[in-house]
Amino acid sequence: MGFMERLGKVVRAEISAITHAGQRRSTVPQAATTTPPGAATTPPTRTPLVTDVDGALRVLELTGEPTLDVVRQRAHELARHYHPKTTSSDAEEARAARLVVQALTEALEILEEHLLPVAPVPPSTPPTLVIDP
Repeated sequence: MGFMERLGKVVRAEISAITHAGQRRSTVPQAATTTPPGAATTPPTRTPLVTDVDGALRVLELTGEPTLDVVRQRAHELARHYHPKTTSSDAEEARAARLVVQALTEALEILEEHLLPVAPVPPSTPPTLVIDP
């Protein structure tokens, strides 16, 4: 079983958990869920699906130390393959495909940060003191 099939199972399990959590949330009394007018609401924090370089390489099904061009090409291929518009029209599968594409995007961002060369920081020169005679 390939990584993407396993990821699909994880995504379906996550969707199931989200759906069940949403059903539990709907049983909360309405008065407890309303916010007063003008109150600031904070958006829910989203946990990233990919957090490290090794995880990003696993998501993109790459091994070793690939080049940036190889990483971008592989991310493009997988995103095209798993894009919600190319998968089934089933809502659950489309949602799972969106999560897979989101994981691919996060993996690409992490690997780009890891593989892009870092520009050297020029040494700072101390300020010169000029005295007028």
